[in-house]
Amino acid sequence: TGIGRAIALAFDGAGDAVTITGRRDDPLKETAALGKTIETRVADICDEASVAALFDQPYDVVIANAGMGMAGKLRDTSLDDFNAMLSVNLTGVFLTFRAALDGMGQGGRLIAIGSVDGATTLFQVRMNQQAF
Repeated sequence: TGIGRAIALAFDGAGDAVTITGRRDDPLKETAALGKTIETRVADICDEASVAALFDQPYDVVIANAGMGMAGKLRDTSLDDFNAMLSVNLTGVFLTFRAALDGMGQGGRLIAIGSVDGATTLFQVRMNQQAF
């Protein structure tokens, strides 16, 4: 959905072979239906074995676009919720890129998509003491 869908459709429109992945099959199928030859694979990027299984073939370009955010006050955020966010936003990228490198040639590209929220959240917390 969103940025990921737009990226997949742009590559597909340029004639590239595209494989998209996500946790939920229905959104993947919706995106694939909008393209010409987009393949789909369901996976959990927070699970090492699930990510490793995605790279049973080499890719020239791998884009890590999954992201998770949280709203609310810091004092109300559980450690489990915080760790889930880190798992998607950091560990997921690490696992994806590490697995991708094994089959990627010298000319491959790894691209991580970040959210503007990641760059502005710290500023908002510092400026708004009510966040605590």
